[in-house]
Amino acid sequence: MRRDELDLDAAVWTIPGGRTKSGRPVVVPLPPLAVRLLRTALANAPKDAVHVLTTRRRRGNVAGSLIPATSRRSSRASRSPNGWRWRSA
Repeated sequence: MRRDELDLDAAVWTIPGGRTKSGRPVVVPLPPLAVRLLRTALANAPKDAVHVLTTRRRRGNVAGSLIPATSRRSSRASRSPNGWRWRSA
């Protein structure tokens, strides 16, 4: 996810066609919680960072580094830790 693909005021993430399987751009609506989490991630990221969700570790995934850091800052997440579950479709 790149910074320039996000419009948090409109709550959408636009993935350019060059990065999709179909070759067509995809507009992904973002729910309010996602917008809040992305705003937090952007506020804590270096201003010159191209990507929004990154990890500082040499190994590991984004979920392993972003979610614990963001949940510490989110009052809703701290009250509802079971909401942080990844589900496969």
